[in-house]
Amino acid sequence: MTITRCWLLRTLGAPLLLFGLMSAAGAQTMTATWFTVSSSDPDRPFPFTNGAVVPNEVLATLGPDNLPEYNSSYGGPAVQDLYTHGGVSEITWWSPAHDANVTETGTTSVLLPLNFPCTTSSNCLYPANGAGSADGGTAGYQAAIFSATLTPKTTESVSFSIGADDVAFAYLNGQIICDLGGVHPDSPGTCTTGVLAAGTSNTLEVFYADLRPSAAAFSFSIDTTNVGVCSSSCGSGTSPGGGTGVPEPATLGLMGFGLAALGFARRRREGAART
Repeated sequence: MTITRCWLLRTLGAPLLLFGLMSAAGAQTMTATWFTVSSSDPDRPFPFTNGAVVPNEVLATLGPDNLPEYNSSYGGPAVQDLYTHGGVSEITWWSPAHDANVTETGTTSVLLPLNFPCTTSSNCLYPANGAGSADGGTAGYQAAIFSATLTPKTTESVSFSIGADDVAFAYLNGQIICDLGGVHPDSPGTCTTGVLAAGTSNTLEVFYADLRPSAAAFSFSIDTTNVGVCSSSCGSGTSPGGGTGVPEPATLGLMGFGLAALGFARRRREGAART
């Protein structure tokens, strides 16, 4: 290695390391809990009506088991997979505890924006865990819950973009903010929260389910800037999206190492100039 290349690595390596760490700290992440719904499930394939989005398939609040609460008067085909108790009926496409045809297959951390356009089989939200090559049949159908803590930096409303084939229900603090019910092609939607106070922690949950073959598309992003979005894997004391929180000790240590390396390179350069 030549002296020039060594000097470049010593001089640029630390800033690039520091930049990479800062970029990672500002990432917006959600926790994805993945489910496969068997093809023998009573709701698969779900009856097809007119292929349009149905905006009132679920009620405005999550049920007591943190599942979407079914609206029996929504006017479409009846949902069969329900857990009814205490006068409440919850849809069980995301609940192995209440539906023997549903299997939880894993939990991962995913980066926003989420984009599964399903233009080819390689970018569809197919089981298992959104990485399969087909839905229906022996593969089953994909369902997922995407969850995160949302923290606005300023007091304001927060807007989202969402799209799905088929259903997608988004809730903030248990109240619905996006509603894409029914069996339909990939269909877009927008949603806006009420006014959220700066610095508050708000629970964001998006329920997705594929109901019929042969497509499974999903997208989700946050349009409002300066909003922290952190999956459960971020943990206490880490930085949500926007990088305004306090980094973990390990991150601080690596950043300190990068700064020290930069200082060392500068001293070597100055010493060489004096001699």
